[in-house]
Amino acid sequence: MPIKTRQIHLPGLENELLTLEALQARMENLTSSYEQLVAQFPPGTVNDERNRVRDELCALKVLVKSWMNSQKLPCHHFGPYSAQHLRVGVDVVIGRGVLVQSTNPKFPVGGRPLLRTSRVRVHSMSDGYIDFSNLRARDDAPIHDPVVRWVGAGGYWNWTCANNVSPGDLEPRQEEGRMSVKLSEAQRRVLRWLGKGWQASPGGGSALVVNGARICNTDTMMALQRVGLVKRDDQGCWKATAKGAYIASALGL
Repeated sequence: MPIKTRQIHLPGLENELLTLEALQARMENLTSSYEQLVAQFPPGTVNDERNRVRDELCALKVLVKSWMNSQKLPCHHFGPYSAQHLRVGVDVVIGRGVLVQSTNPKFPVGGRPLLRTSRVRVHSMSDGYIDFSNLRARDDAPIHDPVVRWVGAGGYWNWTCANNVSPGDLEPRQEEGRMSVKLSEAQRRVLRWLGKGWQASPGGGSALVVNGARICNTDTMMALQRVGLVKRDDQGCWKATAKGAYIASALGL
């Protein structure tokens, strides 16, 4: 049977994105805590906190290895870890093209992509987990992300990965069938990269580069920052906010 854990929300990342660096920092902190707990409660003794930290370290080892092997992009949910909390009863937005599964007999096995962006109300969200049932392959255990469920047309249950949904207040408004978000070509180019998890770093002068190529100047990035689509870290690098990542996805960038 799969071994499930409670959903773990990393401090300081609410409504941001999970990154490999965040998981590695969590592992480093827990390793220090575990060493202290083992010294205080050596093997042969019983201590729930020591065992909890040990189990979480096992999970982190699997997640970090999988992330590095697959070159995974930043996301809101990964296995039992989350940086976004979706409450039951809140409205969320699911973008066009997202794969949705359903009990509706009209849906093919394996689900089908949405034809248009939809707003739905969350009925439940299952916890993500790592399936450690195969003890011989613990380091490569399957990772299952949280799943969001809602009632669809005809009363049938629909569901999709929690990484496919965004809070309802991030939905771009629709005007005459078109999104009211207006971006210049340079701003669209920036979100095309940053919306996929890349970050822009300072180049020569006012230039900003992604993956070694210039994409814009500082003025373009400041304009995006003013509307909450990007933010700058302490090293002067820029990355998309949760809102910016959603807008990029909704616009098909």
